[in-house]
Amino acid sequence: MSVELTVRLLSTASGGTLWTRSSRATETVGEIGLVDGRPVFGAEDPDDAYGRLVEVLVDEVTMDLRPRRVKQ
Repeated sequence: MSVELTVRLLSTASGGTLWTRSSRATETVGEIGLVDGRPVFGAEDPDDAYGRLVEVLVDEVTMDLRPRRVKQ
């Protein structure tokens, strides 16, 4: 599963873009393989994986908007 999020901050006065940020995340939700010559399949709930991906994306794209200390 692959998810991409792009956000923009627009000026209401000019309509111009003041800030933009995007991020992409990928997670495997199913696998197939062979164990001792037998096929083995594993999967998880795609909704759970999607929820984790959205949390990661929102955290990444809002990083510029959160306070932090920078040593200079």
